[in-house]
Amino acid sequence: MVLIAAVLGLSGCGTSYVINAMVPTSGYTVTHNIAYASGPRHKLDVYRPVNATGHSPVVIYIYGGRWRAGDKSTYKFAAEALTSHGYVVVIPNYRLFPEVHFPAYVQDAAQAVAWTHAHVADFGGDPNEMYLLSHSAGAQIGALLALDPAYLAAVGGSPNWFAGVVCMSGPYDFNPDQSWDLAENFGPRSHYPQAMAVNFVTGHNPPMLLMAGKDDQEVPYTQSVELYRRIKAAGGPVQLKLFNGLGHVELIATFANTLHWIDGRPLSTVEGFVDRRVAKREQQLKMAKDTTR
Repeated sequence: MVLIAAVLGLSGCGTSYVINAMVPTSGYTVTHNIAYASGPRHKLDVYRPVNATGHSPVVIYIYGGRWRAGDKSTYKFAAEALTSHGYVVVIPNYRLFPEVHFPAYVQDAAQAVAWTHAHVADFGGDPNEMYLLSHSAGAQIGALLALDPAYLAAVGGSPNWFAGVVCMSGPYDFNPDQSWDLAENFGPRSHYPQAMAVNFVTGHNPPMLLMAGKDDQEVPYTQSVELYRRIKAAGGPVQLKLFNGLGHVELIATFANTLHWIDGRPLSTVEGFVDRRVAKREQQLKMAKDTTR
């Protein structure tokens, strides 16, 4: 699986450009660089399946990059994989270190979520079927959006906006003192606890799926195990899926159509989580409709 990371090279744009060049261009349309706030990094892309009905599930993808790198254009391959399954996909950029420090990333993501909730119906998506998908540093952001209601409350919403939240390979209880950039990003030390998702578990979160590769050498999979354990103990809805033979990058890399054949488990796990939630809600709406007749 080291080959996948080398081929994709998500830390750089060169090889990811090659991967994205092989992504199918049919089956979806994309609207680039929609402003969700006023800054130059406050832009998002919306990928719409050609068969979007107005009731299509919506997936907002928050990418990683150690809070200091990344661009929404790199993840065209992930958007195509998800639109091919019928989801409307929203990928925002957010400001990065050292331009800003924590919690600016989470605040930006909250604004992107608020924009999506207000406008995704214009792209065929259902704001009542809104899912958050996140990876690596993005999963730290995603977990805080799900567990700390303050961020979405600041933009007029709540974690209940999410029909489900998927966090992949995320750091949820880490020590920023392990490197200078993390210490500067999340400091002073008295602020470190505010960045740790494990500190905001109450049991009142939206349904969550935590995913990690057991061969992850960047963020130990035990971070996901610990967050799962705490949510479960608090009575919150949560699932944990660990993958033998996969590392940090592979969980998102294998979404690419050119790599999916190597290991389809991560993508199918996400799709299964979303599809089961959608089917459950449709059943509930049908039962409610039947009882009012």
